[in-house]
Amino acid sequence: MRPVFRTLAVVCALAALPAVALAQEPSEDEEAAPLEEEAEPPPPEEQPEPPPLEEEIEPLDEDEGLEPRDEEEPAEVEPAEEPAEAEEQEQEAAEPEGPSSGGTTTWLTGEAEPEEQPEDFELILPPLYLDRTGDVRTTAVFPFFYQRSAPDDYQLLAGPYYYRRGLELNVDVAFPVFWSFRTVDSLTWVVPPVYYNRDADGFDWGVAPFVFDGRSGDDVYTVIPPLLTVAWANDERAYTFAGPFWRIRWENDEKWGIFPLVWVTDDEVSQNTIAAPFFFRFVDQLERSALTIIPPFYHRITPDSAAWGLAPLLLHSHDDDGFAWTVPPALFHYSVDGDDTRLLTPLFGYFDVDGESTLITPVYQRHRGETELDAVFPIFWSWRDPQQYASALVIPPVLYTYSSPSEATTIAFPFFGRWHERGDYTTWATPLVAHYESHTEESAGTWIFPNIQFSHTPTSSTFNFHPLVYSTSADTHRHLVIAPIYWDFEDYEDDSRVTIGFPLFWRFRNGSTVSQLALNTYYHHYREGGVPGWEFHFFPLFAYGEPRPGDHWWSILYGLVGYRRQGEYARAQLFYVPFQVDGPQ
Repeated sequence: MRPVFRTLAVVCALAALPAVALAQEPSEDEEAAPLEEEAEPPPPEEQPEPPPLEEEIEPLDEDEGLEPRDEEEPAEVEPAEEPAEAEEQEQEAAEPEGPSSGGTTTWLTGEAEPEEQPEDFELILPPLYLDRTGDVRTTAVFPFFYQRSAPDDYQLLAGPYYYRRGLELNVDVAFPVFWSFRTVDSLTWVVPPVYYNRDADGFDWGVAPFVFDGRSGDDVYTVIPPLLTVAWANDERAYTFAGPFWRIRWENDEKWGIFPLVWVTDDEVSQNTIAAPFFFRFVDQLERSALTIIPPFYHRITPDSAAWGLAPLLLHSHDDDGFAWTVPPALFHYSVDGDDTRLLTPLFGYFDVDGESTLITPVYQRHRGETELDAVFPIFWSWRDPQQYASALVIPPVLYTYSSPSEATTIAFPFFGRWHERGDYTTWATPLVAHYESHTEESAGTWIFPNIQFSHTPTSSTFNFHPLVYSTSADTHRHLVIAPIYWDFEDYEDDSRVTIGFPLFWRFRNGSTVSQLALNTYYHHYREGGVPGWEFHFFPLFAYGEPRPGDHWWSILYGLVGYRRQGEYARAQLFYVPFQVDGPQ
C-alpha cells in the first residue's frame, strides 16, 4: 500500500506544480529492488494478470532496497514489469534534470550512478507540505493525506485511516470503527463499543458502557453498569457490589448480604445470618453453639443443652441436669436443675434451691434456710438468723425490732426509739426527750425539746439553752454566754480570759496583763522586765499611772497640767508644755 499512496502524493504534487521538477531524492522505500538476472519475458499469452491497484502492497523492510552496483555492471530489467510502470520509467529517463531546492536528482538509466547523501529539503505550498530532514521524509496534503518515513518508523494518514509501523509500535486505525495498537508485549484493539487489551501482566476487555472486565497480576475486576455491578479481588481480598447485593472476602473471612434485608458473616469463629425480620441464625465455633430464630420461633443448641420456644407463648430448655418450661401468658414456670426445683403459678410460688426453700402465696410467705422468714405481706414480717442469734420483727409502720448479740434496735413509731450497740453506745428518744450515751468515751448528752441540752464527758460538762445560754466547764477552758449581754471565755492553758458585759464593760486578761474598759474608765495592769506597772484613765479629765515602783505620773486633761517622776528626774507640764523641775540638768 505504501507505493500506491506515495504515487498518489507525487501525482498531487505534479498537479500543483506542473512546471517544477521534484527536487527530492527517492527514499529507500521508493528505490527499485535489486534487479534480477536478465531473463526472457514470457509470451504475452502466458504473462500473469497484473495485481489490482486496490490490493495492499506490504512495505519493504528497512534493510531492503537498492544496493549499489558496480559501474561496469549493466542495469538489469525486471522481468514482469507492468506496461504502465515501464512507460513511466522511460518518460522519467527522457526528462532532463530539473531545478532543485538545494539538492540534485539522480535519474535511473541503464547504469546505476554512485549513491549520494541527499540534502535537507522543505516545501510548503498549502495545502501541500513536503519535508526531508536527514533520513526522515514527510509529505502532507492537508487535511486529506499525511505520510512520514524514517529508518525505524513509518506513518501514514489518509482520510479516516491511520497506519504506522515501527520498531516498538504498530498502529492501524480506521476512524471511527477500528483501532489497533501493537507493541512487542502488548496488544490493544477497539471496535466500538468493544475493546480488548493484553499485556504481559494481564488483560482488559469490555463492551462500553455495558461490561468492563480485566486482570492485572493477582488483581481482577468486573464492572457491569446496567446491573449496578462492581467487583474487584486479589488473593487476599474480594469485593462485590451488585445493586443491593454485596460481598466482601478477607482471606478466610467472608461477609455478604442483600441490603437492607440479608446480612451474612462467615469467619473462623462464627457464622451469622440475618434476614430481618424473618430469619436469624448465629453460630459460635468456639462454644460450638447455634441459635436460630424464625420469629416467633427460636431454637438454640450447645454440646450439652438445647432450648426452643414460641415467644412469648412458650419457652423450653433442657440439659443433662434438668429442664425448664415457661408459659408467660399463664404466669407459669416450672424447672428442675439437679436438686433444685422452681415452680411459679398465678396462685403460689415454690422454690427449693441450694437446700433452701421458699413459699410465696398472696397471703403468707415463708422461707427456710440459713435464715428464716415468716410474713403476711404487707402487715407482718418475722425474720431470724439462727447462726447469728439474730431476729427482727416488723409491723409497718408502727413497730420495728432487731436483736442480736451485738446490737438491739426498737422503734415504736412515733412514740419511742432505742438504738443500742453493746459496749459502744446507747441512744433513746421520745417526742420530747432524746438521750445519747457513749460507753467507750464515757460521755452522754440529753436533749429536752425544743432547746435544752445537757452533756458531759470525763473532762467537761455543758448546758445549753438555745439560743440564749451556753455554758461549758472543762479542765482546759470554760465559757458562759448569756446572749446578748454577757460573754465570758477563759482558757486555763493560755492563762487568758475575756469578759464582756455588752456594751458597758470589756475586760481582757493575758497572763499578768490586764486591760479593762468600764464606761469612761480604763485600767491597764502590765509587767515589763519582771517589774509591775499600772495606769488608770478617767476619760477625758484625769489619768494616773505608776510604770514601776517609786515612779509615777499624773495628768489633767492629758497635758493641761501634769507631773512625771522617774528616778531622780522630775518633769512638769503646764498648758501642754513640759519642763524639768528636778534632777541633774
